[in-house]
Amino acid sequence: GSMSTMLSSEVIARIVAVMIIAHWHRFLVLTKRPDRMAALLNSDDFRGLVIQELADGNGVFIER
Repeated sequence: GSMSTMLSSEVIARIVAVMIIAHWHRFLVLTKRPDRMAALLNSDDFRGLVIQELADGNGVFIER
């Protein structure tokens, strides 16, 4: 199957929050929509979503 599923900003914010928390890992982000990703990452609203995810810890579980 194709991996053409469009993820919501909230889901991407959660993924970015995990990437921030797990800073000891390297992540490779691939996208078919680089313009959308660039706009999202430069958006103050998106930064707010990431900060909210980090503050809430919604679904973010780190096992060391």
